[in-house]
Amino acid sequence: MTLALLEITDQSLALICDGELLAFEPCYATFRGDWVFGELARSMQRLRPQESQANYLAQLSTESLARPMGHLRHRADLAYLQIKALHHQHQHRYSRLFVVAPPQYDVTQLSLLLGLAETAGLPIAGFIEAGLLESRAHVKPDRDLLYIDVGRHQVTARTYREGSDAAVTLEARQTLSDRGLSQLVEGLMQEVQQSLINADRFDPMRRAETEQQLFEGVLSWLEQGNQQTAEVTLMHEDRLRRVTITDAMLRVATGRMLSQVTEAVRGVNADVVINHRLHQIPGVIEQLRLGTQSKIEVLTQTDLIEAFARSLEALDGENLDPGQRITSLRDSTVSTEVRQGPIENQSPVLATHLLENGIAVPIDSASVSWPAHWSDLRFVDETEGVALAPAQGLWVNDHSLNAPTRLQAGDAIRVGSLIITAIRVTP
Repeated sequence: MTLALLEITDQSLALICDGELLAFEPCYATFRGDWVFGELARSMQRLRPQESQANYLAQLSTESLARPMGHLRHRADLAYLQIKALHHQHQHRYSRLFVVAPPQYDVTQLSLLLGLAETAGLPIAGFIEAGLLESRAHVKPDRDLLYIDVGRHQVTARTYREGSDAAVTLEARQTLSDRGLSQLVEGLMQEVQQSLINADRFDPMRRAETEQQLFEGVLSWLEQGNQQTAEVTLMHEDRLRRVTITDAMLRVATGRMLSQVTEAVRGVNADVVINHRLHQIPGVIEQLRLGTQSKIEVLTQTDLIEAFARSLEALDGENLDPGQRITSLRDSTVSTEVRQGPIENQSPVLATHLLENGIAVPIDSASVSWPAHWSDLRFVDETEGVALAPAQGLWVNDHSLNAPTRLQAGDAIRVGSLIITAIRVTP
């Protein structure tokens, strides 16, 4: 049995298996008669702005697209197509797949991601908390570890701690800033734009071709990190223009992002590790050191690959429900927010959602709005929670109900030809 890891951020997909990075794709989509994704779509984002999307994973939902095109109508449809295509290309390499979801996702988004991933055919083994795998190599028994990452629209942090049982466990989640790489890229583009206007009245944002060059130039500079020349080049009408990104431009573009992150770590009694995505921003290490005397380390994508390889023994053989979120990990066992494996006389794992055709609906309220074809399902409020009421033709795990019953994760509900699975999604 071969395990793989799919790291999903609101910016990219990274598929890891057998100690290597199998695939990496940025999350961009463009419609040109059919939807295309990844690098090709990124190269057309500013050339075809009306037909392009970039926030479908950052803002995952079933909300309709402003301009539905082709057979797609919702943001989740775009995420489904890109994830399915990536899996289809590499599915022969693995039999089970763990997923690291975007750290800012709430329960509803996690359940939606689980539903679309399972509908796409991914053999989901469970969700792993962002930063947990990498943090195991850096956390100390007597000191917390703060793991910081940046997304399109926010900077997030996770606090990890090693317990007496040698398990590294998530202690807290928080958002450090409501600004991310998207705001930084747009800010830098505006600074370069103003510099060119001041120099010779050339506005690159008024032409799709030069706006695309500027967009890709800023992204490429950030992706190359701090070691490269801070210069963006544009070609228009056989004239090459060069603009140096100055420290002043960077300060304006980052705005309050770095100051908010610096303030958040000020006085924190913890070691700090930052993901390679945050380290792309020039000056971030220097800014953080102004706010803390703690040790600061930078993680690379290679760290995640190696951390997953070291965790295979702990992850392999665990009989986890796909919707379970792993928040604690040690060398020989896995702990989750739901259960710690098959233990005799263990309390039942209660379901939180019903899953059908990739769509998960919460059941935390008896007044929840059901899809029309679920009309035969009726939930009632009981002292201990919401329970499924008996009904003619209703079967749970091939047994009829004699009384209102609280559903457990994995229960199969059947009414006629309708089949629904009860799942557990933890916050």
